[in-house]
Amino acid sequence: MIKIEETSKGFSENEGVNYENTLIFTLHHKPNKLIVEAHLPEKRTYEYIFDDLGNPKEINSYVVDTNNTWLHKKTTFNILYNE
Repeated sequence: MIKIEETSKGFSENEGVNYENTLIFTLHHKPNKLIVEAHLPEKRTYEYIFDDLGNPKEINSYVVDTNNTWLHKKTTFNILYNE
């Protein structure tokens, strides 16, 4: 899977369709990393980083503007393993 397209509609009983939205998500796979480009009302990039066992290690959220990309949120997981 490399692309997801989501279409949603809002309805009201009296007026029928109030709105219709289409969201596009593009996926890129790299070693120990999944990158999701989200075309929402604003463009975002999500970077999921995994350890060598495939467990989530970090999630980074970037806002993509016309001139630059900046880190919006960083979530880091500390995974404890049984010995």
